Amino acid sequence: MRFINRQVTTPNKKILTVEHTNYDPLTGEISQLTVTEQNDEGDVTIEGTKLNATNLNSIFDNLGRNFFCHHYYNELYGIDINEDDYSIELVGTTPKQISITYNEGTLIPSFVSNQYFSFTVINNNTIKIEKNNIDLLTPRNGKIKINFITPIEEQETICTISIIYSYTPSSTNPLD
Repeated sequence: MRFINRQVTTPNKKILTVEHTNYDPLTGEISQLTVTEQNDEGDVTIEGTKLNATNLNSIFDNLGRNFFCHHYYNELYGIDINEDDYSIELVGTTPKQISITYNEGTLIPSFVSNQYFSFTVINNNTIKIEKNNIDLLTPRNGKIKINFITPIEEQETICTISIIYSYTPSSTNPLD
């Protein structure tokens, strides 16, 4: 899908109808006008793409969150994560590894504290996510947030990525 600009013969032309006029009592000059505004764009030669919440949400839903995130973070920050890894499923204590490459130098992944999961960075290009031994019996859904920071002294945060997770216990055994 491509967006199309609206084309009209007189873009941005408006008709203003004065509803009420307030005058400055000392000078007699107009101090305030209350008007209604009406578009007077002339003939519409191309209707164009309507930009509203319904249309934009529909586009986002059709593309899918993972597709959008993959291209957004790659284009803006040079971070390349497999499209499928923006939504992960964890079962029991089996870890999930996510590979990351950086198109623009080096970034260091750092994690926002999460009581249910632990994170390990392997060679600065793979993240291992594991379920902590806290509450292994309760299924969960949520977001894991990963900050990407520069390796320089200031350690500036470049961006934060949210990975949606679902956790399923592999059995009812508490030693899972």
